[in-house]
Amino acid sequence: MPIPSVNVAIRDPGLGIVEGPAANAQCVIGVTSQGVANTFYAYQTISDLVSNLGTGPGVEAAALALSIDGHGSVYLVRPQTSVAGSNSVVTPSGSGPLVAVSGTPLDDYQGVVRIVSDGAVGTATFVISLDGGDNFSSVITTAASYPIPGTGLTAAFPAGTYVANDTYSWNSLAPAMNVTDLVAALDAAVAGTPRFGILHIVGAPATAIDAATLAASVEVKLQEIAASKKRWLRALIHVPDVPDASLVSAFGNVAASRVCACAGFAETVSAVSLRAYKRSSGFAVAARVGAAPLSEHLGRVASGSLIGVRRIYRDEAVTERLDAARFTTLRTWVGRQGYYITRGRLLAPAGSDYQQIQLGRIADVACTAVYDRLLDYENDSVRVYPLRDAKAGRILESDARAIDTELEAVLKDVLVNTTPQHVSDVQARVVRTDNILSTAELRAEIAIVPKGYLEVIRATIALTNPAIRELEAA
Repeated sequence: MPIPSVNVAIRDPGLGIVEGPAANAQCVIGVTSQGVANTFYAYQTISDLVSNLGTGPGVEAAALALSIDGHGSVYLVRPQTSVAGSNSVVTPSGSGPLVAVSGTPLDDYQGVVRIVSDGAVGTATFVISLDGGDNFSSVITTAASYPIPGTGLTAAFPAGTYVANDTYSWNSLAPAMNVTDLVAALDAAVAGTPRFGILHIVGAPATAIDAATLAASVEVKLQEIAASKKRWLRALIHVPDVPDASLVSAFGNVAASRVCACAGFAETVSAVSLRAYKRSSGFAVAARVGAAPLSEHLGRVASGSLIGVRRIYRDEAVTERLDAARFTTLRTWVGRQGYYITRGRLLAPAGSDYQQIQLGRIADVACTAVYDRLLDYENDSVRVYPLRDAKAGRILESDARAIDTELEAVLKDVLVNTTPQHVSDVQARVVRTDNILSTAELRAEIAIVPKGYLEVIRATIALTNPAIRELEAA
């Protein structure tokens, strides 16, 4: 006989498809330049975040989330980084000596050195950009070796004559975690006392196949956490900047209803440095999820364009393919400025109720509320019908009804009696047909009626002649 336990499962499907206090809290798992690996950190301000953890993709993702009005609590776990950082070959444009870049980058950079004035080393001057040329430093005098502040990188200027307006470009990738590193970081995240509903796993794997493997691994881990830790989470992952066909092929057989794969990249303004970096759409999506009401469709136009997104490199409204393949993408709308989320897609299989993240988040909040309430009944007693009754051994109707009422009350507290209201209705019903004396088991069925979402809107406009209508009426 198993030890006493309370188990809550999500039934899927149920819709027939052919906010608790922690609902908006998110935990970022991402690389930082400072801090202790696999340690759970909590922040409310960007200044504290930067002071303690320095720089890096994880810091940038957490800072963007903290910069959005209405954000929930932001936590961060710095993972081990088994994948080394790297710098591409420097590409010159001009006739001067070849500048070299070395070191371990602390973040992802699109580096550009531009010569400002001619001359030899020690005389020629230059400016440097880390965001592809959008923002440059003040003028610097060349030297044989120049440590680029706050990056972990060093630029080397060999002897020779430098020519004004020559440029030297390269890309840097920060160190990254592998799946083993991620699993250890996830364990550290759920070992923390505060609850959170959203995981933002920062960093795109090198290939589409690697990203699909990551999605499947994260799904297995989140299902395990739900079963063993009673923590119901949805995760956002990044996918690489590769052709759509590669992503569609790699993810075709992935079934991960707890994972949101964010495709496409955007020029995203750093909440720390105000530079604009090419980042995964996951940065903007995670920031929006952390501030949006629990039940809000992530593509809701009335909520406004995405904060911090200066431009997008892939527009689902122009190239309509990845949304249908269950990726979360960014898009434009004719007549509106800015950039928007198409849908908050989850990698759920066909027929699942949980095709979109807001529905998954609603279910997760319900699971937490029901678990907490049912735990109070663990090893408690209920009355059953007596021997001479046809329902002998089954739970007494009055006791069952009392539990129904309590469960509905807690569900209404987090889903119905809220502003905004997150669902249309809830219902809880204890199963009356089980012989409690034989099984020592109580079962309850929870039904949630979600809100409807207006994804396709049609209007018909026609010219009309009032005089003709009057004649027809006569």
